[in-house]
Order: sequence, then C-alpha cells, then structure tokens
Amino acid sequence: MSWPLKLRAASFVITIGVVLGEFAMVAVPVAILICLIGIASASRIVDVTIALAVATALAIATYGHVGPQRTQRTALQGRGRP
Repeated sequence: MSWPLKLRAASFVITIGVVLGEFAMVAVPVAILICLIGIASASRIVDVTIALAVATALAIATYGHVGPQRTQRTALQGRGRP
C-alpha cells in the first residue's frame, strides 16, 4: 500500500524542513565559535554550512522516500500488533 503522490511530496518537504532546522540548531553555535576564534570568515562559514545542510537534508529525505515501504502481511490481514 503506497501513499498518494501529494502526501509523499508533503512528507518529503516536511522531512527536509525538519532536518534543516535541526542542522541549524547545531551549526549556528559552532559557526559563531569558529568565527570568533578566527578560523574562517562569516561568509565562508555560511556558504559551507548551507551546502552541508542541504546535502544532509536531501540525503536523509531521499533515503526515507525513494520507494514504497513494505507492509507486513500480518498487518495487511489485521493480525498486527495493537
């Protein structure tokens, strides 16, 4: 049993949004620290952080949404765990 395309697209977008939010919560304090120490400029940090965030979000969302998930036979027959 597969989700309709509209629900799959919405789930994909929500997953990307959640991952980007989580990535920002970790990346912002680290980026501020790196900038204060003087290892890299703010513009360079923003460029690298955006690239990493988008790549991570796409990797996680794509892995979870590529193919239809298998449903166990017991669940289809109504004998699954409650």
